[in-house]
Amino acid sequence: MAQKRLKLPQKAENLYISSALEFIVEFMYAAVAASNEDSIPKICKECYDGTLAKHHPWIIRTAVKVAVYTLPSRDKMLEYIRGDHPDESLIRGHIDDVVSHGKLVHARINTIYTVHELHKIA
Repeated sequence: MAQKRLKLPQKAENLYISSALEFIVEFMYAAVAASNEDSIPKICKECYDGTLAKHHPWIIRTAVKVAVYTLPSRDKMLEYIRGDHPDESLIRGHIDDVVSHGKLVHARINTIYTVHELHKIA
């Protein structure tokens, strides 16, 4: 039997999407800036703690702490992203573009929410 999903106000759903975007941008930036010796689970957990963790209860934060250890190494992750493109600098350029545009989108959303005092709804 399918579970009924709790219907949230559209503004709350947008706030959750904005928070998720913030995490994704921070993680992508940190992962690309890191070296292959750096731990992706540690980077992911630090990004999560600085963004999404404040919105989650203890049980979710604990699950994330365990789940990040299933992430691949940095070089393996970049290999997955790179696919058939041998040039890592090209992929880094694309990721840099995604990060810069993602930061801009998140900043604009955050400004709108701040101006209209919408952060208080969730």
